[in-house]
Amino acid sequence: MDLICYDVSKNKNIKAGEFNNFVFIKKVSRKKHYFRMIKGYAIEKVVIDRLKELECKEINIYEKDTKDILKIDFNVFTKKAMRYLQQMTIKEIYFTKEHKKWKKIKKKVYL
Repeated sequence: MDLICYDVSKNKNIKAGEFNNFVFIKKVSRKKHYFRMIKGYAIEKVVIDRLKELECKEINIYEKDTKDILKIDFNVFTKKAMRYLQQMTIKEIYFTKEHKKWKKIKKKVYL
């Protein structure tokens, strides 16, 4: 099932990721989506709230350009994440600063 959220900067709904078998999958380009200052990725607050309703168990970040997969338990992510008010789009998003909690898997095939 696709999870959709509204992007204020683009003024339209966008696909935030996929949810299958209690796992949320977000496909990203590391070069474009990785926040170097805090060493993490963002997930919109509305998506996190929806994942709680769906009883999500795990979050997978697929880096399309490096072919890496980052996995983290959903409860660990929500406990270790921080809220941040993104000034451009005025929405709350979550980052994780705890990279030791992510399990990195090297993937050789294109996703």
